[in-house]
Amino acid sequence: MVAAVLSETFLLALPFLAWTMWRSAHPEIRRYTLSVAAVVLVLGGSSYLVFAATKGELVPGPGHVSLWQGVTFQLGDRSGSGSVFDPATPANHVVNLWLGLDPALVALGVVASVAALAVPRLRSVAAVAVFLIAVVLRPNGYLPVPYPIAILPFAALAIAGVSDVLVRAVVGAVRRARLARVAGAHSAGRGRLVTSVAGLVVWSVPPHPLPPPGSGRS
Repeated sequence: MVAAVLSETFLLALPFLAWTMWRSAHPEIRRYTLSVAAVVLVLGGSSYLVFAATKGELVPGPGHVSLWQGVTFQLGDRSGSGSVFDPATPANHVVNLWLGLDPALVALGVVASVAALAVPRLRSVAAVAVFLIAVVLRPNGYLPVPYPIAILPFAALAIAGVSDVLVRAVVGAVRRARLARVAGAHSAGRGRLVTSVAGLVVWSVPPHPLPPPGSGRS
């Protein structure tokens, strides 16, 4: 949690961190849990501020960089990369670069993050991933090449969580099919089983890899 604030990008996830702590803490000890978490976060962040202050790099000044300038530059002052939907923009080039490296992970991460919003226990993780993905789709925001580093942990959790839900659905369908067979309702049990297995197969098969950027151009 403290390490997250050392990256300007992860500052965007702080509200979701607070929401996750609130949802995860037991109501009887929620006040204690949130207090301890807040203290740890503030102490960790303060140590980073103190370190910058001791080097004279906390606030802007002549002849040196500053922590404040670094944060504001990364989150708001950098020139935009254009729209990801415009082939002539740097943002589109960056997204194509990601797709060329691992199209299956990118596609599954996006789909799983959206699907995980429907699962209560995965909702906070999915919300972070969807928010970070939405940042990519900004019309003229800056899009750094290593930006997926911020999304990958949450997307991976969403993929694993949605896969777990689908596997549990298949196992439950198998059990219901067996019970239905015993009761004589063969068709209904088989239908639920086929539907669940088909959903798991569709989810597990990665999408067709996209050609590397520029491979089909003359």
